[in-house]
Amino acid sequence: MGDKSMIMVFFLSAILGVGLIVPGWLRLRKQRPLNFSILGLPIAGMAVWVVLITHGVGAQSLSNLIEVPILVVASVAIAYLIFWYSRHHFNRLTHGVIIGYSAIVLLVFALRLLMPDLPE
Repeated sequence: MGDKSMIMVFFLSAILGVGLIVPGWLRLRKQRPLNFSILGLPIAGMAVWVVLITHGVGAQSLSNLIEVPILVVASVAIAYLIFWYSRHHFNRLTHGVIIGYSAIVLLVFALRLLMPDLPE
């Protein structure tokens, strides 16, 4: 897989993740004012993943790209959990966002440290 195709995989994964979060964000935005911070969950997860890869943390193999879709799915699930949480706890949206970003970062570290070296 070349560099251009890798960049395209990351770009499409980020677009897909944000695109899946937008409907829930728009629905909750009708009920209360929201900022754009929740939409950055997939991008933040992939950014931390790239930083860990460049520093050599975890298994280094092209087949470990399976971690990217896992991060996107997890970030979408966490975003919808934040939406649910903020619907029941009106004044605690900021807490939910902080917990969401923390959960994504912990998941990235867990994936990088616990994912086995997959054969290519």
